[in-house]
Amino acid sequence: MRLDPDRWQVIDQEREPVAASVHEIQMDAGDADKGPYAHFMLKEIFEQPEALENAMRGRLDDADSTTHFAPQSRSPAAAAGRAHHPDGLRHQLPRRAVGEYLFEEFARMPVEVEYASEFRYRNPPVTATPSYRITQSGETADTLAAVRESKRKGNSTLAVWQRRGSTIAREADGGVYLHAGPEIGVASTKAFTSQVCVLTMLALVLRPHCATFRACRARRCCAAARGPDAVQRALGLPRTRPANRRALRTCHNCLYLGRQYLYPVALEGALKLKEISYIHAEGYPRRR
Repeated sequence: MRLDPDRWQVIDQEREPVAASVHEIQMDAGDADKGPYAHFMLKEIFEQPEALENAMRGRLDDADSTTHFAPQSRSPAAAAGRAHHPDGLRHQLPRRAVGEYLFEEFARMPVEVEYASEFRYRNPPVTATPSYRITQSGETADTLAAVRESKRKGNSTLAVWQRRGSTIAREADGGVYLHAGPEIGVASTKAFTSQVCVLTMLALVLRPHCATFRACRARRCCAAARGPDAVQRALGLPRTRPANRRALRTCHNCLYLGRQYLYPVALEGALKLKEISYIHAEGYPRRR
């Protein structure tokens, strides 16, 4: 970009002018302020109920016990039936694993999870089946490269992203915006829960219609609608005792255990502890 006192101009690598449209990104000044909280991570943890409500608003139909997405959001997924490739870096592994479980159970679709950084360097067979890309910023280089490689091979792409006006929003064939608001803290909190919420609704809407599943979907939709209140109640519980926090500070290794959907949550918890405290932590599937 070339900036002058009275005008600006977008140029390419050959320094030739490029026609570009300008979109103003709406952002509340309060989103970049900690408010009464000690740090942004704590603030964003307590913003999860509102973020979940925003992710479900207009998409969760209580009357019909189903989910709805805008046509441009569903177009790449309309023919989905065999594969699902949510891509990202290590931060995306837990939520991609949750998506794998959800799509296989609810949508009855075989799922294969790929790291974007590996997908772009491998040469896997790519069919006409749509693929999903999960990203918070929408600017991750490996994820964008995976989108371009998929499109080059004729594979349509659906993105689930957080940041409005991002590159992946322009390059993907369709997408689902989270509406979770900016996330400034290092460890993803409200973006993680919002992505899991959106993946759940996508899995429900892609399931073939049958009488048996309609009853199951109604139960799941009712449970999802109660989610924000359940999170709000959990955040209102007494915090961990100071003695336990002091004990954790002296630990050098921590293990997170979980089964089924809680296994990816264990991975996410271990990742957060490593990112924030630099204490070694690993997530494992819980055994009997």
